[in-house]
Amino acid sequence: MRFLPLLVLASQLAAANAVTSSSEHANPNPVKRDDNGYTKAVSWDKYSLTVNGQRIFVHGGEFHPFRLPVPDLWTDVFQKYKAAGLNTVSIYFHWGLSNPSKGVLDFDGVRALQPLLDAAKEIGLWVRRLPQTCHRYLGPYINAETSAGGMPHWVTAEVPGYLRTNSSSYTEAYTPYWEYMAEITAKNQITAGGPIILIQIDNEYVQYDSSGGNPGKAGYFDDLQKALRKKGVVIPTTYNDPGMNGNFVSGEGKVDIYGIDSYTGGFDCRIGAPLTSVATNYNQYHVATNPSQPLFIPEFQSGSIEPWGPTSVGYERCRVTFGSDYESLFNINLWANNVKMVSYYMAYGGTSWGHIPFHKVYTSYDYGAAIAENRWITPKYQELKRQGLFLRSAKEFITTDVVGNSTDSAIVPVTNSDVYVTYLKNPTTGAGFYIARHADSTSNINLPNLSSGWKYFDSLPEIKQNYSDKGWSLANKKTTNSPFKPYYGDSNGPILYGCEYKFCEGQVFWKGHFKATGAEKGVNLTINGGEAFAASVWLNGKFVKSTYGKSTYPAYTWPVLDPAIEETDEFFQFPAGSLLAGKDNVLTILHDNMGLNETNDWNAETSKSPRGIRGYKLQGADTTFDLWKVQGKLGGYTDYPDKIRGVLNEGGFYAERAGYHLPALPASVTNTWTSRSPPQGLSTSSPGVGFFRKQFTLDINSSLDAALSFNFKDVGSNPHWRATLWINGWAMGRVVGDMGPQFKFPVQEGILNYDGTNVVAVAIWVLEPGAVKVDVSMAVDAVVEGGIGKVSVVGATSTWQPRMGLV
Repeated sequence: MRFLPLLVLASQLAAANAVTSSSEHANPNPVKRDDNGYTKAVSWDKYSLTVNGQRIFVHGGEFHPFRLPVPDLWTDVFQKYKAAGLNTVSIYFHWGLSNPSKGVLDFDGVRALQPLLDAAKEIGLWVRRLPQTCHRYLGPYINAETSAGGMPHWVTAEVPGYLRTNSSSYTEAYTPYWEYMAEITAKNQITAGGPIILIQIDNEYVQYDSSGGNPGKAGYFDDLQKALRKKGVVIPTTYNDPGMNGNFVSGEGKVDIYGIDSYTGGFDCRIGAPLTSVATNYNQYHVATNPSQPLFIPEFQSGSIEPWGPTSVGYERCRVTFGSDYESLFNINLWANNVKMVSYYMAYGGTSWGHIPFHKVYTSYDYGAAIAENRWITPKYQELKRQGLFLRSAKEFITTDVVGNSTDSAIVPVTNSDVYVTYLKNPTTGAGFYIARHADSTSNINLPNLSSGWKYFDSLPEIKQNYSDKGWSLANKKTTNSPFKPYYGDSNGPILYGCEYKFCEGQVFWKGHFKATGAEKGVNLTINGGEAFAASVWLNGKFVKSTYGKSTYPAYTWPVLDPAIEETDEFFQFPAGSLLAGKDNVLTILHDNMGLNETNDWNAETSKSPRGIRGYKLQGADTTFDLWKVQGKLGGYTDYPDKIRGVLNEGGFYAERAGYHLPALPASVTNTWTSRSPPQGLSTSSPGVGFFRKQFTLDINSSLDAALSFNFKDVGSNPHWRATLWINGWAMGRVVGDMGPQFKFPVQEGILNYDGTNVVAVAIWVLEPGAVKVDVSMAVDAVVEGGIGKVSVVGATSTWQPRMGLV
């Protein structure tokens, strides 16, 4: 049963006095407003924020532009925010995408900031003709279920000092990016006619040194704010405490306006209802902690992440668990607690394409949000809109005090114990508000047939006897900045972590050379790839075996009852006849990097993840490895060739290194390939990697907004496979066949060309002997008439050139 809350009952006194929006001026004892001393354009008191003299209830939603890399679609999402009654968009910017290597800033194309800020301002006039406001998250660190929490991968490998502290090496690393962000913020802040009203410093951190943590956190926050002021940023700074912990309210590194994140609903979408009851102590904590500021929830849970694994239930189930019933209980509880600044995480989630996600989560970042990954309105959007329109129209609600609740029958008498009611009152006008809640609680589109017409290429030449690794990087480093040191190895042997050699994304290959005596029985290997990773091992081209990590559900739960596996330590027995006595033997290892760990609240060094080989030792003889070679994506994070899609798009499969996934690949290349489709599987039944590519056209009327997806279905008998999906060069999905849960991948217009030629490419990695057969198809998930205007295809003008240095 759904309980519809009685949202507001205005008192008879308020109705009789019919006040105007300027009624606050009649208050003989006005509340003192504070500002940060740099500008009075944005000020505050215990009730709310005031912007250019106008009180506003900050009612916002999160948006990650990097998870929707089609700038022409940003306005569509912002318009849906506005229509839901939201007046604020809260934005994360991804440091790692914009600063791919030391000394390099890349704000071109989809990473440009000004078009995004212009779109936020453009969508409409709001609150006494104040432009749509933009509460902007700067970072540098963002969390957001991104690899290394959005830090550049080069920072995790090359910075010796403690991350997220005021260490000199970390400060040197973030300063160019931070200064650029400060400069564009100064040009777009509200005092300069722009939409930005607040800046958040970093994300969910602790202020002071603690057991197991590193020094310099408070100094780091202080340095970030001083750098902003030096560049002319005058608007207030904010912070989101990960709990009711009092971090950065006062003392070194304090911000102007303090806030707390709230994820009281838990992260388990299987149960069909929020995991815990509502928190009723927001106002109590606020009064005790920062009573002169508005009660601010920078991130309020409106969905959940879903981890890898067969027990994950998918985001549609999350949209039920955190649906309209949840909103009508948990959101309204905020208003009862006098929250006057809130941003929903997420209002629109998007897609973690390429190698954006950290190791716990898969490609979709739908989050069970009110606006689905494919930009479609969902049923829970209607409840969000109902609440938003109330908050937009009830001006007197902005300045209310909590008088009491139904636990005191003298203040709020109720006759039904299943109903919980809070009474709030405007001290100036006398308007009263009772917040009541339950006590706890398609048009026809023709799509191409993808069952045939594919071209096939063997994408694992690396295991063939005549393959030369001469051009690969020599793995010869003996030290690492990572605190996670190797477990074992040859005496004075090298460190085999991919990031040490600039290979931090996707698949990485290792080749260990040794001269065999003939007595070697196998090799012990500890391989680290993050949760849900896999690795396959060959000796002299003969398959040895594969090893597997695992994820855990829920992704965030304490204590962890079912530990995830980020690395495995196993013995790999050499197959009979694979060893070449007296000759050079080559051990080939292919493994995933599923993304680097985020940092802990108290210790950011966890992002220096040791992805690679943490232990290696030949068994059966005293033989040691003569040398190790390594190869990941072409160019690593310094010289990657695809500057359109950026540093996180490509991994290390041979076909990727060759650029065979890119749309402009000439027919003269594919004409030499064989005709073979994914349902036919690889050309061999042995473990390996096959690459499939197909060209197709779409002709979708521009008057339609259509949501399309690509779907994978296992039609064979071997479940041990993984796949990567590329659409017009963009890595739009990663599939783990024996783990799931994602087999459906929404792809936006702008990645797809709705009026012309497209290319779909799929790499299938088979991990165990036996034929793998996978059906790939397209589907129309929804269609509305009206369209959204011209959507340019990102990267449509790019050309293809044979990739120099391909190895």
